[in-house]
Amino acid sequence: MKKLIIILTLVSLMLVSANVQASGYGVRAGLNFTFFSSNEVVVDDRMIEVLSDAYTGFHIGGVGYLSFLNIFIQPELLYSQTGQEISVRMLDHTDFPDSSTMFYTKRFHNISIPVLAGLEFGPLRVGLGPVATFMLNSPTIKDDLLEGIEFEYNTASLGYQAMAGLKLGSLMLDLKYQGGFSKFGDGVNLAGQNFDFETSKRQFLISLGILLN
Repeated sequence: MKKLIIILTLVSLMLVSANVQASGYGVRAGLNFTFFSSNEVVVDDRMIEVLSDAYTGFHIGGVGYLSFLNIFIQPELLYSQTGQEISVRMLDHTDFPDSSTMFYTKRFHNISIPVLAGLEFGPLRVGLGPVATFMLNSPTIKDDLLEGIEFEYNTASLGYQAMAGLKLGSLMLDLKYQGGFSKFGDGVNLAGQNFDFETSKRQFLISLGILLN
């Protein structure tokens, strides 16, 4: 039985190798537009709201490419910058009589590893696959309105990407949508008390790549 499995594996690898149409590696870069579902939570005497406004960031990194039988596999290793827009409003103006609604931007630095697979129709490509994202920082905002408040984020998350793109020679132009399987964060913490509110994250990405071999 073991010999049969080994023989079938070797035959499969030989068939794939014989039908490889193209392979290579290269670099890619582009823009990402991050959206969060709007949500709000009251923490002590402050109303904190995650805004649905889009944040424009960027990504850059490496890409691999393998094509056989009009099927492609495309792993990537990317550094990306994303962001989140929040607002804070005091419900009791006793301590902050001159305060109004304040707006802040939190910027995140990430490593993303998407692995896409799909079909090729001439230069047109469509694909789908998982993406793992690792947050490299946990940004803080130094402001009296947010004193004592900690935002709790998940440092690792799993999601998916759906892609449509063009491959013209060594050039690759991709448009992607990214959604999440896991929560972006666990809420807000104040003096050991957790205030839970979930904000789902989604992204649109446009990326240009070039294969180097």
